Amino acid sequence: ARLLQQVGVLTGEVQRASKLAPAECYQELKGLQSKHPGLRLASLFNTVGPAWASVLHLVMDVGNVCTLVLHGSWTIALPLAVSVGTSILYLYRAAFGPHKLPNEVILSLKRGVATEHYIE
Repeated sequence: ARLLQQVGVLTGEVQRASKLAPAECYQELKGLQSKHPGLRLASLFNTVGPAWASVLHLVMDVGNVCTLVLHGSWTIALPLAVSVGTSILYLYRAAFGPHKLPNEVILSLKRGVATEHYIE
């Protein structure tokens, strides 16, 4: 119960820090990290990695659809193609919409914590 209470307090502190300007948020989180060494801040690997993985996954799915179509497996290719189409639409909105994925990644790195719109 004590550990759960500590996690709740830390969560509240991180949430409060996330409402600050990016530089202030980062400094606040660095202070929290000194008190809680297990707290991991946003880094190149844990921020860019998932964003890049989602793009690679989509490319692999497009390849799978092409392979299935070439082999005449339309019953399997069609649902996957619909899923890929939906993913492409979502990725387009994420890359060019109001919360552009590249901007969210950069802002997450500056803040030290993922933004509310990062890969939502």
